[in-house]
Amino acid sequence: MGLMGIMGMVCCDKIENEERLIIMGDRQDQWAEGSFAYVEKYTGPLCSNCPMADRTIENLHHTYGDRMIVVSVTSITNSQGNPYGDEPSMQLEASRVWEQRYGALALPTAYINRGDKAYTSSMNDLGGGIEETLTMEPAVKLTVEATCNGSTVDINTSAELAFDYADPMTLTLLITEDSLAYTQCDGTNVVSDYVHNHMLRAVVTDSWGKSFGIGTTEGSRKNDHTNYDLGTLTIVPENSHVVALVCDAATHRVLGCAQCDIRVGTK
Repeated sequence: MGLMGIMGMVCCDKIENEERLIIMGDRQDQWAEGSFAYVEKYTGPLCSNCPMADRTIENLHHTYGDRMIVVSVTSITNSQGNPYGDEPSMQLEASRVWEQRYGALALPTAYINRGDKAYTSSMNDLGGGIEETLTMEPAVKLTVEATCNGSTVDINTSAELAFDYADPMTLTLLITEDSLAYTQCDGTNVVSDYVHNHMLRAVVTDSWGKSFGIGTTEGSRKNDHTNYDLGTLTIVPENSHVVALVCDAATHRVLGCAQCDIRVGTK
Protein backbone atom coordinates (compact mmCIF):
# COMPACT_ATOMS: atom_id res chain seq x y z
CA MET A 1 0.00 0.00 0.00
CA GLY A 2 2.86 2.39 0.69
CA LEU A 3 3.82 4.44 3.72
CA MET A 4 1.54 7.38 2.92
CA GLY A 5 -1.48 5.11 2.55
CA ILE A 6 -0.76 3.45 5.88
CA MET A 7 -0.35 6.83 7.57
CA GLY A 8 -3.66 7.96 6.09
CA MET A 9 -5.53 5.13 7.72
CA VAL A 10 -3.77 5.47 11.05
CA CYS A 11 -3.93 9.24 11.36
CA CYS A 12 -7.61 9.40 10.48
CA ASP A 13 -8.80 6.74 12.91
CA LYS A 14 -11.70 7.87 15.06
CA ILE A 15 -10.57 9.81 18.15
CA GLU A 16 -12.65 9.00 21.21
CA ASN A 17 -13.71 11.76 23.62
CA GLU A 18 -11.43 10.50 26.38
CA GLU A 19 -8.43 10.71 24.04
CA ARG A 20 -8.92 14.42 23.41
CA LEU A 21 -7.99 17.51 25.40
CA ILE A 22 -4.48 16.29 26.16
CA ILE A 23 -2.47 19.39 25.27
CA MET A 24 -4.73 22.33 26.15
CA GLY A 25 -2.76 23.59 29.11
CA ASP A 26 -4.27 26.85 30.39
CA ARG A 27 -5.98 27.79 27.10
CA GLN A 28 -9.43 27.16 28.49
CA ASP A 29 -9.02 30.16 30.78
CA GLN A 30 -8.93 32.38 27.68
CA TRP A 31 -12.02 30.91 26.05
CA ALA A 32 -15.46 32.49 26.39
CA GLU A 33 -18.14 30.55 28.23
CA GLY A 34 -20.01 28.26 25.85
CA SER A 35 -17.82 29.20 22.88
CA PHE A 36 -17.34 26.73 20.02
CA ALA A 37 -15.79 26.49 16.58
CA TYR A 38 -17.93 24.91 13.87
CA VAL A 39 -15.59 23.69 11.13
CA GLU A 40 -17.36 22.97 7.84
CA LYS A 41 -14.84 21.22 5.61
CA TYR A 42 -15.37 20.50 1.92
CA THR A 43 -13.67 17.38 0.64
CA GLY A 44 -13.82 14.59 -1.94
CA PRO A 45 -12.54 11.06 -2.62
CA LEU A 46 -10.52 12.22 -5.64
CA CYS A 47 -8.85 15.07 -3.72
CA SER A 48 -5.22 14.12 -3.14
CA ASN A 49 -4.62 16.90 -0.57
CA CYS A 50 -7.74 16.24 1.52
CA PRO A 51 -6.16 13.56 3.77
CA MET A 52 -3.47 16.05 4.75
CA ALA A 53 -6.24 18.39 5.94
CA ASP A 54 -7.92 15.46 7.70
CA ARG A 55 -4.78 14.81 9.72
CA THR A 56 -4.51 18.48 10.66
CA ILE A 57 -8.13 18.51 11.83
CA GLU A 58 -7.78 15.34 13.89
CA ASN A 59 -4.67 16.73 15.58
CA LEU A 60 -6.57 19.91 16.42
CA HIS A 61 -9.31 17.77 17.92
CA HIS A 62 -6.80 16.58 20.49
CA THR A 63 -6.41 20.21 21.54
CA TYR A 64 -9.94 21.54 21.39
CA GLY A 65 -12.09 18.47 22.08
CA ASP A 66 -15.82 19.12 22.07
CA ARG A 67 -15.29 22.86 21.56
CA MET A 68 -14.44 21.99 17.93
CA ILE A 69 -17.36 20.55 15.94
CA VAL A 70 -16.48 19.25 12.49
CA VAL A 71 -18.72 18.41 9.55
CA SER A 72 -17.01 16.97 6.49
CA VAL A 73 -19.04 17.80 3.37
CA THR A 74 -18.41 15.93 0.14
CA SER A 75 -18.33 18.52 -2.63
CA ILE A 76 -20.95 18.28 -5.35
CA THR A 77 -19.75 21.21 -7.50
CA ASN A 78 -16.11 20.06 -7.65
CA SER A 79 -15.55 16.86 -9.64
CA GLN A 80 -13.10 15.67 -6.98
CA GLY A 81 -16.15 14.98 -4.84
CA ASN A 82 -17.20 12.14 -7.14
CA PRO A 83 -16.70 8.59 -5.86
CA TYR A 84 -14.28 6.03 -7.21
CA GLY A 85 -15.86 3.60 -9.67
CA ASP A 86 -19.17 2.22 -8.49
CA GLU A 87 -18.66 3.05 -4.82
CA PRO A 88 -21.57 4.83 -3.08
CA SER A 89 -21.57 8.61 -3.39
CA MET A 90 -21.41 10.72 -0.23
CA GLN A 91 -22.61 13.82 -2.08
CA LEU A 92 -25.78 15.52 -0.86
CA GLU A 93 -27.80 18.13 -2.72
CA ALA A 94 -27.55 20.52 0.24
CA SER A 95 -23.85 20.84 -0.49
CA ARG A 96 -24.62 22.42 -3.86
CA VAL A 97 -26.63 25.13 -2.09
CA TRP A 98 -23.93 25.78 0.51
CA GLU A 99 -21.09 25.81 -2.02
CA GLN A 100 -22.87 28.39 -4.16
CA ARG A 101 -22.52 30.78 -1.23
CA TYR A 102 -18.73 30.58 -1.49
CA GLY A 103 -18.31 30.30 -5.25
CA ALA A 104 -16.03 27.76 -6.95
CA LEU A 105 -14.22 25.78 -4.27
CA ALA A 106 -10.81 24.18 -4.50
CA LEU A 107 -10.54 21.11 -2.29
CA PRO A 108 -9.94 20.90 0.57
CA THR A 109 -11.46 24.12 1.94
CA ALA A 110 -12.91 24.79 5.39
CA TYR A 111 -14.78 27.65 7.04
CA ILE A 112 -15.21 28.41 10.75
CA ASN A 113 -18.80 29.27 11.75
CA ARG A 114 -19.47 29.91 8.06
CA GLY A 115 -17.33 33.03 8.10
CA ASP A 116 -15.60 34.58 5.09
CA LYS A 117 -12.07 33.26 5.63
CA ALA A 118 -11.26 30.12 3.66
CA TYR A 119 -8.80 27.63 5.15
CA THR A 120 -7.25 25.56 2.38
CA SER A 121 -4.65 22.92 1.55
CA SER A 122 -2.97 21.59 4.74
CA MET A 123 -4.98 24.09 6.86
CA ASN A 124 -1.97 24.86 9.05
CA ASP A 125 -3.60 28.18 10.00
CA LEU A 126 -6.88 26.60 11.09
CA GLY A 127 -5.77 26.32 14.72
CA GLY A 128 -5.24 30.07 14.94
CA GLY A 129 -8.73 30.67 13.61
CA ILE A 130 -10.23 28.27 16.12
CA GLU A 131 -8.31 29.85 18.98
CA GLU A 132 -9.59 33.32 18.05
CA THR A 133 -13.15 32.06 17.62
CA LEU A 134 -13.19 30.46 21.06
CA THR A 135 -12.51 33.83 22.71
CA MET A 136 -15.87 35.14 21.42
CA GLU A 137 -19.10 34.64 23.34
CA PRO A 138 -21.69 32.95 21.10
CA ALA A 139 -25.09 34.58 20.73
CA VAL A 140 -26.89 31.29 21.32
CA LYS A 141 -26.19 28.61 23.92
CA LEU A 142 -27.31 25.33 22.44
CA THR A 143 -27.78 21.72 23.54
CA VAL A 144 -28.99 18.74 21.53
CA GLU A 145 -29.95 15.13 22.27
CA ALA A 146 -30.81 12.36 19.82
CA THR A 147 -32.16 8.82 20.09
CA CYS A 148 -32.60 6.28 17.29
CA ASN A 149 -35.59 3.91 17.50
CA GLY A 150 -35.72 1.63 14.49
CA SER A 151 -35.41 3.93 11.47
CA THR A 152 -36.50 7.08 13.33
CA VAL A 153 -34.14 9.57 14.96
CA ASP A 154 -35.75 11.74 17.66
CA ILE A 155 -33.90 15.04 18.07
CA ASN A 156 -34.44 17.49 20.93
CA THR A 157 -32.76 20.88 20.79
CA SER A 158 -32.74 23.60 23.46
CA ALA A 159 -31.49 27.14 22.88
CA GLU A 160 -31.01 30.26 25.00
CA LEU A 161 -29.98 33.76 23.92
CA ALA A 162 -26.76 34.83 25.63
CA PHE A 163 -27.40 38.49 24.77
CA ASP A 164 -29.93 40.58 22.86
CA TYR A 165 -30.12 39.62 19.19
CA ALA A 166 -32.91 41.03 17.02
CA ASP A 167 -32.36 39.37 13.63
CA PRO A 168 -34.30 36.26 12.54
CA MET A 169 -32.65 32.86 13.05
CA THR A 170 -32.82 29.38 11.60
CA LEU A 171 -32.17 25.90 13.01
CA THR A 172 -30.29 23.39 10.86
CA LEU A 173 -29.98 19.74 11.89
CA LEU A 174 -27.36 17.44 10.38
CA ILE A 175 -26.38 13.79 10.80
CA THR A 176 -22.70 12.86 10.56
CA GLU A 177 -20.94 9.50 10.77
CA ASP A 178 -17.45 8.38 11.78
CA SER A 179 -15.39 5.34 10.81
CA LEU A 180 -16.58 5.08 7.20
CA ALA A 181 -14.10 3.16 5.05
CA TYR A 182 -14.07 3.82 1.31
CA THR A 183 -11.55 4.70 -1.38
CA GLN A 184 -9.65 7.97 -1.03
CA CYS A 185 -6.80 9.48 -2.98
CA ASP A 186 -3.99 10.30 -0.55
CA GLY A 187 -1.10 12.11 -2.21
CA THR A 188 0.16 9.76 -4.92
CA ASN A 189 -1.57 6.71 -3.37
CA VAL A 190 -5.11 5.44 -3.70
CA VAL A 191 -6.19 3.95 -0.35
CA SER A 192 -9.09 1.52 -0.76
CA ASP A 193 -10.08 1.45 2.93
CA TYR A 194 -9.29 4.97 4.06
CA VAL A 195 -11.16 5.81 7.29
CA HIS A 196 -13.39 8.89 7.01
CA ASN A 197 -14.73 10.74 10.07
CA HIS A 198 -17.30 13.53 10.58
CA MET A 199 -18.87 12.70 7.22
CA LEU A 200 -22.16 14.46 6.47
CA ARG A 201 -24.76 11.75 5.82
CA ALA A 202 -28.07 13.61 6.02
CA VAL A 203 -29.54 17.11 6.30
CA VAL A 204 -32.63 16.73 8.46
CA THR A 205 -34.02 20.22 7.84
CA ASP A 206 -34.01 22.29 4.67
CA SER A 207 -30.52 23.16 3.42
CA TRP A 208 -30.48 26.50 5.24
CA GLY A 209 -32.60 25.23 8.12
CA LYS A 210 -36.05 26.07 9.37
CA SER A 211 -37.31 29.23 11.05
CA PHE A 212 -36.37 29.31 14.72
CA GLY A 213 -38.07 32.13 16.60
CA ILE A 214 -36.12 32.09 19.82
CA GLY A 215 -36.92 35.72 20.73
CA THR A 216 -34.78 38.83 20.79
CA THR A 217 -33.78 39.50 24.41
CA GLU A 218 -31.10 37.95 26.60
CA GLY A 219 -32.35 34.83 28.34
CA SER A 220 -35.04 34.03 25.75
CA ARG A 221 -35.41 30.28 25.29
CA LYS A 222 -36.65 27.96 22.58
CA ASN A 223 -37.03 24.18 22.39
CA ASP A 224 -37.47 22.10 19.26
CA HIS A 225 -38.43 18.47 18.75
CA THR A 226 -37.85 16.90 15.35
CA ASN A 227 -38.41 13.32 14.14
CA TYR A 228 -36.37 12.16 11.17
CA ASP A 229 -37.00 8.95 9.24
CA LEU A 230 -33.72 7.54 7.95
CA GLY A 231 -35.56 5.79 5.12
CA THR A 232 -33.04 3.93 2.97
CA LEU A 233 -30.06 5.70 4.55
CA THR A 234 -27.86 3.10 6.23
CA ILE A 235 -25.85 4.43 9.14
CA VAL A 236 -24.33 2.90 12.24
CA PRO A 237 -26.01 4.85 15.07
CA GLU A 238 -23.15 4.11 17.48
CA ASN A 239 -20.77 5.88 15.08
CA SER A 240 -23.11 8.75 14.27
CA HIS A 241 -23.93 12.19 15.63
CA VAL A 242 -26.46 14.98 15.30
CA VAL A 243 -25.10 18.49 14.78
CA ALA A 244 -27.43 21.40 15.50
CA LEU A 245 -26.74 24.88 14.11
CA VAL A 246 -28.58 28.08 14.94
CA CYS A 247 -27.73 30.62 12.25
CA ASP A 248 -28.54 34.17 11.26
CA ALA A 249 -31.28 33.74 8.67
CA ALA A 250 -29.86 36.36 6.31
CA THR A 251 -26.11 35.76 6.47
CA HIS A 252 -26.12 32.06 7.50
CA ARG A 253 -23.40 32.80 10.06
CA VAL A 254 -23.44 30.23 12.86
CA LEU A 255 -24.62 31.78 16.14
CA GLY A 256 -24.80 28.58 18.18
CA CYS A 257 -23.70 25.00 17.64
CA ALA A 258 -23.94 21.70 19.50
CA GLN A 259 -23.25 18.06 18.77
CA CYS A 260 -24.39 14.83 20.41
CA ASP A 261 -23.98 11.11 19.92
CA ILE A 262 -27.03 9.25 18.65
CA ARG A 263 -28.21 6.93 21.39
CA VAL A 264 -29.90 3.68 20.43
CA GLY A 265 -33.38 3.42 21.97
CA THR A 266 -35.01 0.37 23.48
CA LYS A 267 -38.30 0.46 21.62
